[in-house]
Amino acid sequence: MRPAGKMTVTGLVIVLALAGGFWAAPARGQSLSECMDCHSDAGIAREDGRSVSVSLDTFKKSVHGRADLSCVDCHQDLAGVKDFPHPASLKPIACASCHADADREYQTSIHGQSLARTEKSDAATCASCHGSHDILPAKDPESKLFRLNLPATCGQCHLNKELADQNHSGDVSKVESYFTSIHGWALARAGLTVSAVCTDCHGAHRIHRIEDPNSKVARANIPQTCSQCHLGVYDTYISSVHGRAFVAGNPDVPVCTSCHSEHQIQVTTDPNSTVYPTRVSQTCSACHENVALNLKYQLPTGRLKSYQKSFHGISSKLGDVTVANCASCHGDHDILPSTDPRSSISPKNLSKTCGKCHPQGSREWAIGNIHTAKRMEQHWIPRVLRQLYVVLIAVVIGGLVAFIAIDLYSRIKAHPRKKPDEPKKPAGGKD
Repeated sequence: MRPAGKMTVTGLVIVLALAGGFWAAPARGQSLSECMDCHSDAGIAREDGRSVSVSLDTFKKSVHGRADLSCVDCHQDLAGVKDFPHPASLKPIACASCHADADREYQTSIHGQSLARTEKSDAATCASCHGSHDILPAKDPESKLFRLNLPATCGQCHLNKELADQNHSGDVSKVESYFTSIHGWALARAGLTVSAVCTDCHGAHRIHRIEDPNSKVARANIPQTCSQCHLGVYDTYISSVHGRAFVAGNPDVPVCTSCHSEHQIQVTTDPNSTVYPTRVSQTCSACHENVALNLKYQLPTGRLKSYQKSFHGISSKLGDVTVANCASCHGDHDILPSTDPRSSISPKNLSKTCGKCHPQGSREWAIGNIHTAKRMEQHWIPRVLRQLYVVLIAVVIGGLVAFIAIDLYSRIKAHPRKKPDEPKKPAGGKD
């Protein structure tokens, strides 16, 4: 054993190092309690009237308070200040000193770039979203970033029409529509925190404009962004005719938002939904009735018109939600060309597809072409039936008109119109 009262060389080095660090470190300035001597006053404010009052209880409950940080850890230009009151103008808080990774992402974002362009920018800062002395973990229900609270936090700016017009940040009504969408409804009404919120689609610190290829909501990234929640649908879409074209880099192929819209996504049973049964044909026709796209990709034309003239189309227009629409026959996320044996409109599968609505139907029901437009049917049976139907209509209606005409003629012949009697002349009168 070492003799009591003697210190080893290692111990001496540690003591000297600690002492050297103590004397070399700059004075940290006032403690938290000393700061609160002034800032706990509810009436303390800057010259312009902005309050600088801080609740000690609120700060202690915050993420920084729980970590035992002091005021000068953030307000670093106050370190070593001994004369009070301290200068009214302080340097902006440098959150990057602790949160470097998040700051790097923020600097490249639309908010960070806007702030860099002008000091008077209204762009969101760290405090705008996280708070200041009341910052709480995102999983805390009281946090501004808790999923149930996040839309309202973003809405501080994006629901402000004056700010939106001033900063050209988009249509406020589109943002408002989120709150009545299936995502907003599930979040606010049902409390489903797994429902999509702003940051799921747009990102958190790394938010970019929709035109930026790095944006999560850039057209080329939409399927991947939606797949964060809808992975099964994504896998189905990627193997479809649309998905395969998307993977190949086709810039015109529809993505999730092309059919479902963006903020205002509604459940399919909502009449306002872009994929409500009676609105599906209009949604699909946005591409399939586009003359430029049809010419570019040599797609057949007149699909919507031929559907609207059919029994299905007429019934749909009258509000029938059970009648067949585009998705009923072609599928929705799993659309495949008719040449693919897995396709619902493959000749081998047509009877099964039609049988979903017509279980008593025969295989012959699917012989003819559905979208005939101005061309004739390919199979002779429906072509003959169509011609016979036209002749039958002409004969029946023509015969009916002829019958009515003959009947009227016979009635007129049997009852000729009598001439009115001439008025009698007065006695002794002159001609």
